[in-house]
Amino acid sequence: DGVSLTSKQATMGAAATQAIKSGIIPADSTQSFADVALYDLGGADTWPITMVSYFYVRTDLTAMDPTSFGVLKAMLEYVSTSEEGQKKAGE
Repeated sequence: DGVSLTSKQATMGAAATQAIKSGIIPADSTQSFADVALYDLGGADTWPITMVSYFYVRTDLTAMDPTSFGVLKAMLEYVSTSEEGQKKAGE
């Protein structure tokens, strides 16, 4: 958009908003994210280079032993939904 910003002026969420509006991010989380690229998206407050971290987790974990499943589930919930986990992700 021809706007120059510092990283403190820009918002990372703006890139996600632009990607969702543009259909870059799949609407269904089971679809492939292999072609998701959030580089240099438009928007007045969008940071021009953005990367996303994500986990690939099998949809069928029935063969996993219950203890390992519980640890995996707790870790994913901590990272993705807990206030503490989200704060650490931003550090």
